[in-house]
Amino acid sequence: MIIKVLHLYHDLMNLYGEYGNIAVLCRYLEDAGIEVQLDKVSVDDSFNITDYNFVYCGAGTERNQKVALADLISHKDELKIYIKNNGTALFTGNSLEMLGKSICDRNGDTFEALSLTDFYTYQGGESYKKYISANPNDTELIKNDTRITGDVIFKADFIEKPLVGFVNKCGFIKGNFNPLFNVVYGIGNNRNDKSDGIRINNILGTYLTGPILVKNPAMLDYVISLITNGNAKKQSYDSQNRGYELTYRELMKRFNPQG
Repeated sequence: MIIKVLHLYHDLMNLYGEYGNIAVLCRYLEDAGIEVQLDKVSVDDSFNITDYNFVYCGAGTERNQKVALADLISHKDELKIYIKNNGTALFTGNSLEMLGKSICDRNGDTFEALSLTDFYTYQGGESYKKYISANPNDTELIKNDTRITGDVIFKADFIEKPLVGFVNKCGFIKGNFNPLFNVVYGIGNNRNDKSDGIRINNILGTYLTGPILVKNPAMLDYVISLITNGNAKKQSYDSQNRGYELTYRELMKRFNPQG
C-alpha cells in the first residue's frame, strides 16, 4: 500500500509548529509498514487534489491565508470531487476558514472562499461592525475586538478521549454547518458557541492547534483509520501518550480546580 499525502502551502500556512502533524502522521504510516509519498506544494505549483489519500493545511497569518486562498480556489472543483469520493483532509487553525462562503477581514474587505459548506468568517475590526449591523440582536457575540487565545479541551463522538490544545484566532464563523468537536472548556467557533470546527464527510476542520495530531494520539489514530480504511496496524508511542496525559491532567486542574 502507498499513501499519497499532500501538504498544502507548507511555506505559508506554517504557524504553531503545524508541520508536526505531517511528521507524526507519516511516521505512524511508515511504522505500520505503509509506504508514504509526501508532496509539499505552494502557490503556482501544479497539483491535483484528487490524486491524494490525505490532504493537510495548517494555520497561517491572516495575510498568508488570503494568498493561499487565492491559489486554492482554482482547485475548488477538485475538492468537491474529493469530498464526494470521501477523501480525507485536515485543515487546522484559520485554514478551515477557507472552506466556507467568504472571509471578511478586519478592514471590511470580503474575499470569496471555497464554498464547500455554508458558513461565513469575520476577522475583527470592520468585519465585526458589518456583522453586528446585519445582526443587531447578536451583539453579545462580540465582547471586544481582540484576538481570541487560550488553552482548550474538546470532545468528539468519534473518539473516546477528550482533545487538548490551544486556540489563537481573530475570526469567528457563523452559518449552517456540521461542527467537528464539542467544547468542554475554552472557546469554540465564536464566543458563545460550544462547538468547534466543521466537518464535510471526511474533510475535518478545527481551530485547535498544538499541533493536534501530536498532542492527541486518539485523533491521530482516527485520521489514520480514515486514510487507510482501517487497514493500518495500530501504533502507540509512549512519549506521545505520556505528553497527552500530562497536558490533559494539568488543563483539568486549571479549568476545574474543584474537580
